Amino acid sequence: MAAGLSLREENIDILRENLNNSCTLANEDFTEIIHIDKILPLNEITYDLFTELNYFEPFGKENKEPLFMSEDVSVIGLRMIDDKSTIIFTFSLKDSYRKIKAIAFGKNDDFKELIRKNFEPLDYEKIINGLLRDVDFNLNIVYSITINEYNNNVSIQLRIRDFKIGNTFPLDE
Repeated sequence: MAAGLSLREENIDILRENLNNSCTLANEDFTEIIHIDKILPLNEITYDLFTELNYFEPFGKENKEPLFMSEDVSVIGLRMIDDKSTIIFTFSLKDSYRKIKAIAFGKNDDFKELIRKNFEPLDYEKIINGLLRDVDFNLNIVYSITINEYNNNVSIQLRIRDFKIGNTFPLDE
């Protein structure tokens, strides 16, 4: 939540020292924990599901937006917009010609590091530059389901919260 106060400039260092001395946070308190509501195959994501989820709005501190996980998702398109720290993915649905778009904000550095750790340098360059024809890779993704409205086109879009290669999400059941 938020708080405010007024303080003379000469007292800022004193406040900072007192706050730091009374702090009981540990390093693990700074590790984000993502609670997944349901493991969901991409082919189950529909407008009807999105509409049903809207009945639970508004989302906020006491009513968190539902998060889903899909495993082993085939990445068939990728565009990185570094100046906006945005990644636009296109995933294909298994046993279907249907595709679904996803967007990740503020994840460019994490994504590059993940790819660098798991692929050879040449494949890293291909993936980062969106040249996926010769590179086959799948992701496990955590996301919320949203709608994208652009140029009078309305489509389901996933908002990516996290991603990993392979079965690397620790699931707390």
